[in-house]
Amino acid sequence: MKAKYFCTFLTAAVAATILIGCAPAGYNPMEAPSLPKQWYVGASAGYSVNTIGGDFHSLTANPDCGGFTGGSGSGFAVGIDAEYLLKQDLHAASGIELRLTYEQKPGTFTTVYGPVSFLNTVTNQPENVVENHVANVTYDVMDARLMYIYAVPHTMVGVELGPSVGIVSTLNVHQQLEIDQSVSPGVTFSNGQTSTTVYNGSPDTKNGIRFGLWAGADYRFDTGDWIISPFLGYDFGLTKALSTASWSVSSIIIGADFKYGLK
Repeated sequence: MKAKYFCTFLTAAVAATILIGCAPAGYNPMEAPSLPKQWYVGASAGYSVNTIGGDFHSLTANPDCGGFTGGSGSGFAVGIDAEYLLKQDLHAASGIELRLTYEQKPGTFTTVYGPVSFLNTVTNQPENVVENHVANVTYDVMDARLMYIYAVPHTMVGVELGPSVGIVSTLNVHQQLEIDQSVSPGVTFSNGQTSTTVYNGSPDTKNGIRFGLWAGADYRFDTGDWIISPFLGYDFGLTKALSTASWSVSSIIIGADFKYGLK
């Protein structure tokens, strides 16, 4: 009987030695193997270049300073991001992603106004002056993008597609007229300045909600518990910024998500 027990023990010891020798470093046979994670949550940050399509008329009626067509600007985007993989394979799984961000989408419009007759204080003669009419637009949005992420086979690249819905937190328009002193030296407004503000405020006709369409791509860097996903995309604005004008805001955004695997 002792020989039988000894043979059983020897067999078990040899089997355990073989299993441990074949196991990866750090493997503990007493612990269940961890499953790949499907939920990832973290921070998002980006930088946007904004293009403003359509036009809007001056927001001051007296004087009528004309309208604006086209504009551009840039700003930052910060927020949080959550992603759910449709299967437990980070390297091959498509997923559903929600990116919530606070985004700056400013723009600057410039158009020509005039000629306007002014008294040149240098020559003491009336002079026809052409002015630049500048509108600086502050446009901030709390944005939510719900996207389907298609995992390109045999790569770590994902294609992002989905709607973009935002709450407009700020829409302010600052309009001013500027006299170019290189063209009309000595010409000033009645206040003695070479620029004057003609409007500065938040229009009553602003749309409080912005709808858009998002298309982009990202790349997953697997760092263990974390994934870092740089992304590049285009947010095409569907909603007009003002109900009384045709202009809307679209953005090219480059950024990165930093997400931790939960389970």
